Amino acid sequence: MLPGYPYSIVNFLHYFSFYLLFSLPLTLSYRNTRVINFAHSNFITYGMYTAVFLHGLLGNTSLLLAALAAFLVGGSMALLNNIAVFRPLERRGASPSFMMIASMGLWIMYNYLLYMLADVAHFFSRKNFVSYSRIEYSDVPEVSIYGFTLDQSFVASSLAALTLVAALFLFLEKTRLGRAMRAVADNPVLAEVSGISRDTIVNLTWLIAGGVAAVGGVVWTCFSGTITPQSGDAMILQVFTVSFIGGLVSLLRT
Repeated sequence: MLPGYPYSIVNFLHYFSFYLLFSLPLTLSYRNTRVINFAHSNFITYGMYTAVFLHGLLGNTSLLLAALAAFLVGGSMALLNNIAVFRPLERRGASPSFMMIASMGLWIMYNYLLYMLADVAHFFSRKNFVSYSRIEYSDVPEVSIYGFTLDQSFVASSLAALTLVAALFLFLEKTRLGRAMRAVADNPVLAEVSGISRDTIVNLTWLIAGGVAAVGGVVWTCFSGTITPQSGDAMILQVFTVSFIGGLVSLLRT
């Protein structure tokens, strides 16, 4: 524990890293799709439970492996949501309010599905997955600086936030796909006239947004005292608040 002001600063940076990982993908998805996605909390929770299932069933203690697996899970969920729900509704002229309600339906479905998966995992392992304790990872060290000890959770959240934000910035600024993504966000009609496939860009946006949110969920597992199927829901209000304060369309302000 860090006494006084140093601890307060570290505590602030700790939570800042977490909510950056949770809020940035929400802003990214809304910026390109204009969908207020309540199923975003599911990406976070399923990221947590990817790590939980790997740890509880396979004994995995690698944060890197859990993060990679969670990115695939969260990204696949978000991509499937778009292909199966949001895109067909958009083509039928659904309003933003209707899309938001559809995302609430997905949120409810994923919540109950996770309880079912936890019960199945309990049947095979006899472990309680509905309430799971924090996970310690073998590939994340504690760091001591001038007598201050930065715990595993702070190191993991800081490294994950810095790495993913830097990677996202370089992707959007330096790559052809990233520039196409920005073009679709700024003016989708002009982007399509310029030969950019909006469907492809929107699919890519959902993949990245779901994946990054799920990675944030993995990192949360080495901080939270208890992980439950409602863990992502418990923080969704703060996540939306951070995104709304940033304007919901500005990655920089978020």
